[in-house]
Amino acid sequence: MSDQTPVEDATMPTRHCSLIMKGGITSGVIYPRLVDELSHTYRFADIGGSSAGAIAAAAAAIAEYQRQETGTNDGFEALSRLPEELATPVGKGSVLLSLFHPQPETEALFGALTAILDATGASPLCRTLSGVWALERAYPLRALLGALPGLGLVAWGVLAGGAAMGSGLAGGVVLALIGSVVGAVLGVWRTVSVKVPKNLFGLCSGRGGTAKLPALTDWLHTYYQKLAGRSAQDAPVTFADLAAQGINLRVMTTNLSQRRPMAMPWAEAGFFFPRSDWEKLFPPEVVEWMARPENAPTGPKNPARAREFRARLKQAADQGLVPLPYGDDLPVVVAVRMSLSFPVLISAVPLASLRWTQDTAEFVTNWFTDGGLCANLPVHFFDRPIPGNPTFAINLEQIDGPITSVDKGSALPTDNRIPPRQITTWEAGAKGGLGSFVGAMLATWQSWVDGEALRLPGYRDRVVTVYTTAAEGGLNLSMPQGTVTTLADRGRVAGAKLVTKFAGHTKGDLSGFDRHRWLRLRASLAGVAEWLDEFAETFDQSVNGALSYSDLVRLPAARLRFYNHDVRAVRAMVAELRTLAGAVDTDKLSADAPRPRAKLRLTPYDRAASDRTPRVVDLADLPELRIETLK
Repeated sequence: MSDQTPVEDATMPTRHCSLIMKGGITSGVIYPRLVDELSHTYRFADIGGSSAGAIAAAAAAIAEYQRQETGTNDGFEALSRLPEELATPVGKGSVLLSLFHPQPETEALFGALTAILDATGASPLCRTLSGVWALERAYPLRALLGALPGLGLVAWGVLAGGAAMGSGLAGGVVLALIGSVVGAVLGVWRTVSVKVPKNLFGLCSGRGGTAKLPALTDWLHTYYQKLAGRSAQDAPVTFADLAAQGINLRVMTTNLSQRRPMAMPWAEAGFFFPRSDWEKLFPPEVVEWMARPENAPTGPKNPARAREFRARLKQAADQGLVPLPYGDDLPVVVAVRMSLSFPVLISAVPLASLRWTQDTAEFVTNWFTDGGLCANLPVHFFDRPIPGNPTFAINLEQIDGPITSVDKGSALPTDNRIPPRQITTWEAGAKGGLGSFVGAMLATWQSWVDGEALRLPGYRDRVVTVYTTAAEGGLNLSMPQGTVTTLADRGRVAGAKLVTKFAGHTKGDLSGFDRHRWLRLRASLAGVAEWLDEFAETFDQSVNGALSYSDLVRLPAARLRFYNHDVRAVRAMVAELRTLAGAVDTDKLSADAPRPRAKLRLTPYDRAASDRTPRVVDLADLPELRIETLK
């Protein structure tokens, strides 16, 4: 890296990059200065993230929007000051802690949780005692009721006197302690089983707080509007606003009801929001704006389908459901909030869709939770076989032991031959027993897809990893001001490493980005070669009871009319592929390809909503609404 010279700073950079940020709850304070550092060299064309990464991605996109609108870096400069603002002490905590504002019915459990989390770094015994004390303070009445039998035994011992006093006192104290813990635990159980579900499955809804110290969603809305040069009462910033300036923002959420991740803004229609619930989750001006008829999707032009669409809208309205603005018309703050619904800590977000049962249709609730549940670092965003611009990914990783300097707080491979740093978290935490085992399972479940992608050549070399300790980021909601500042500085240094490697000039060798592009080209060609081999091998194979593919493409068009396919186009492409497979030495392309080799495969196309005409909805976009008559 020392032999490279970074490009000159500029208000409106000519270089473009894409940026993807990982979720990590309070670890998100790493991102503002990192984004600011990159902004001096790059214009952000595509920005994405999950959970806390979605918060930062939206802020970066809106800051870029502001730069395109005004020609200044004011938005990025404001973003770089954000860590200090969040770390400002207020009351018994900080502005950052105040964002996690619990509802009255969940306040006790939230207070106990934060107290337990504040004991991070203490010995297991101290943490256990701290947790017990926190629970009993959170549920004093239940703890007292649970202790009453023990206190009664103590009183009996005192009254009885003699030999009974000692046993009565000893047994009573032990029973009182156990009973108080049991009482507090029963209080926790009631909160978790009854109150948390009523609060839409979260301790904090994202609303509440005060005008000076608003809760998370209210703060996000105000902050995003301010970054865009708008007031909170103005029309909320939408994905369409960003797209008009050439900015493509994508965030990940998880549809628990359909058991799949979903990238927003999506090109799927047919979702409706329950206004009564959403008024508990989003600022009133945002809900009111989305409920306006002019911001609702427009129905199909076909008269019959238009009537069906209007009927479904009426059915929805009768149940208090409002059509969700379609595609890019969605406010950015809504998508971000749906992405950061960290399970149990922050309420899930309900949306309704139609489900068909025989000849009738009914609305069912889809519960959306944290995007990091399935894709905490969605490295596939904006990906192409061969990139035109670099796509940087920011990985977050907790390590054991101290981080001795800001520079050592992040790592970026300087050579593709250097494998990504692997930390065996389970072996390191195996002494923790069942708890650490379960933690290792959850971490694997959450990140194995992203982790596999990070191993690939042409992927791993553009991923910078920022390290944290157990007392930093994550669920450490009460981080002191110095810790927040340290994390923010690590982010800035990580951004500088990316700039130096990919935008610097190297004497006598390819630049970092050119090396990256060559590796991606070689890896992609090897993947194509393997795909062609498998295609050619399978195409002519005979299948018992079925036509071979070569026979299928020879069928007359009349037999394939049901599928409405251009048979001639299919035949032409098949011929080209077979010719290519025979002309290319696929073995040579694969033999010296970067390792591990990449494999091409078909996956569902999570196309961006901007690929469609905004607000114009056809029933073909609504599988839940489509009625097909089979003859």
